[in-house]
Amino acid sequence: MTLCQPGSTTCATIPYIAVDTGSAGLRVFASVLTSAGLNLPVMNDPNNPANTVAECLPFLDGYAWGPIVTAALTVGGESVSSLSVQIFNDNNSYVPSVPTSCTQQTANVNEDSIAVFGANGVIGVNFLAQDCGPSCSTCNDVAGGCTANNDMYYSCNAGTNTCSSVQVALASQVVNPVAKFTTDNNGVILQFPSIPEAGAANVTGNLIFGISTESNNALGSASVLTLDDEGFFTSTFNGTALTAFIDSGSTDYFFPDNSLTLCPNQKSGQPEFYCPTSTVMLSTVNQGNLPNGTPAGAMNTVQFLVADFDSLSNSNTAFDDIGLTAPATGGDDSITGYFDFGLPFFFGRSVYTGIVGESAGVGGPTGPYYAY
Repeated sequence: MTLCQPGSTTCATIPYIAVDTGSAGLRVFASVLTSAGLNLPVMNDPNNPANTVAECLPFLDGYAWGPIVTAALTVGGESVSSLSVQIFNDNNSYVPSVPTSCTQQTANVNEDSIAVFGANGVIGVNFLAQDCGPSCSTCNDVAGGCTANNDMYYSCNAGTNTCSSVQVALASQVVNPVAKFTTDNNGVILQFPSIPEAGAANVTGNLIFGISTESNNALGSASVLTLDDEGFFTSTFNGTALTAFIDSGSTDYFFPDNSLTLCPNQKSGQPEFYCPTSTVMLSTVNQGNLPNGTPAGAMNTVQFLVADFDSLSNSNTAFDDIGLTAPATGGDDSITGYFDFGLPFFFGRSVYTGIVGESAGVGGPTGPYYAY
């Protein structure tokens, strides 16, 4: 993708950006922009011009911290002239330092490292138009005001090295870039071919913008799962209804199964890999949710493989059969009893993610939804 200073021809092409259907917004490491010679303007707090705006982004396994900047974006033939982007503060170029209210909200793992994150940045293309929405734009109006429990944004002062939670208008929040496109702006399709059980050294897929907006992105007969207000559907696995989501930013399947053998010598308290004595075929039943979380719509059975993780080859980088235990809680939502359909789910499928409030053509479903 190409990022530019707004209104100028000062640009840089940034490779190796992760595609994440589990988050909303574009985020790039500060060191990558510095190496590219691109200096993007940091957003000032409109109610306190001496301060700048930063964000604490929670992931299931940690957090990322850094300022909000403004950039122009071009990617895949689509463009946005002005976009709020988060910068991951990996080179400590942004002051103040991360507040404790950020680190205590999630697993205390700092994701602000290319080596840890595994990419130069991430483009979040989930079902949301903004990464926080009304919660962060109206938190001053609720009891207790803006806190780390209802708000991801901070107003920061470099001189005093302090940050405090701050209300940020929808138009200034980090947004799903697709929602800002002029066309093809109602969702995305992520496509990958099937791969062998043993894995593959390299896999090439497609990120397609828009659903039923062009000749090559029709929804067709894909099974549609409507999502509740939190972006979840229900997956019934081994007779237990689990909170479920589809997330290309997760490396594996995460789910609870006490019958599967765990790999030896793993770190206690963390997600643990499954190591069955031979590859097993499992199945779960997915069903969409109404806004109140009540299951609704047709049920769809998904079969998936789980292999002995320790027996997989280190020479391959892509696998469709790795499973891990689901932690008791995760991220700022403290999800319990969940099924995370990570990247292995995408191999051999076209997976659609519909943005909230946007319809997939005439008579098509209205987001939020997943389809496959």
